[in-house]
Amino acid sequence: MSVFSRRWSVATTVAVVAIAVMILTWVGSTWFQAGWAGSRGSMVWLEGGRIYIIRQNVTNYPAEHVGWAYGSHDTPFRWWYEDRLAWPFGIAMPIWPLTIVLGVGTWVGRWVRHRARVRTALIACVHCGYERKGLLPDSVCPECGHPPGR
Repeated sequence: MSVFSRRWSVATTVAVVAIAVMILTWVGSTWFQAGWAGSRGSMVWLEGGRIYIIRQNVTNYPAEHVGWAYGSHDTPFRWWYEDRLAWPFGIAMPIWPLTIVLGVGTWVGRWVRHRARVRTALIACVHCGYERKGLLPDSVCPECGHPPGR
């Protein structure tokens, strides 16, 4: 296995794990909330199927609200964007479009890699990579002596 193949396998595995985590996060956010708040009021928050990114410029933000927080919530599950929040700058992005984009990109990447492997296996020796064009389908590789397809 080449270095490129190993890196590609690691990248697609990481993407598949990220998709699974995003799906679990999206479904879990219907019941639970989690987030972080900075000392000047900036927040990254997850609840109701959305990620909230909020930037405030507050000088005396209460210290008990700074840091990580989690718990249950009663926010309804929402499917779309919301940009008219009560903060000076904020956006509420649904998680599902990010999951779909990452999922489709991963699927296309895996499909392209699979097609390249199939194409290479039909043309080149599986063992040494010698190009088998012009050879009979059942003849051994002239470079390494291995039979085709093994």
